Amino acid sequence: MRSNGKKRKRNLKDKDTWQKTQKNFRISIQLESYINLLIQIFTITTVIVVINMIIILMGSKKDLPFCKKIGKALDEYSMRYQYKVASAHKTPKLVLDIIEESEKKHPDAVFITVAGMSNGLSGTVAANTVKPVIACPPIEDKATYLIDIHSSLRMPSGAPAMTVMGPANAALAAVKIISLTDKKLSQKVDERIRKTKEDIKKTVL
Repeated sequence: MRSNGKKRKRNLKDKDTWQKTQKNFRISIQLESYINLLIQIFTITTVIVVINMIIILMGSKKDLPFCKKIGKALDEYSMRYQYKVASAHKTPKLVLDIIEESEKKHPDAVFITVAGMSNGLSGTVAANTVKPVIACPPIEDKATYLIDIHSSLRMPSGAPAMTVMGPANAALAAVKIISLTDKKLSQKVDERIRKTKEDIKKTVL
């Protein structure tokens, strides 16, 4: 009888251990599913963070001071942007690599191309990307303007780069494009427009 009693206790103990093991296993599965869900949420959030990006692509490092004026204007809207350097004439493959990389990383990218003289950069980018391209030639004096502006305005078919003069205006044009799919940014642009109107009305002659 004692032997049978011990056997029953051992069976009950084994059953209890098995039930605890099953419970722990279920908890482990649930925890793994929860962790995978958190990873998916984090991944999606990360993608959203890097969707909007303005690529400021200059043909030469000499254009950096001009490009920084564009960056300063973008800072007013807390926009994300990157400076890139590549010449359509001297490093065409690098230009194409930058376009490919930017399109993969930033689905809603906008390119601002900065090149004067023979502006092959804007046309090259516009012809090889589905993203909007704004040409902003670094022309700051009238003599250069009269000579070089036509290389930014006259683009070949299939290469629709939009020419915007002035770094602040080029930045605002890019911001407006991004704002088409960003409600908060659109509100910022609207506030800027209303403020400009109010400042004009307050002007005392």
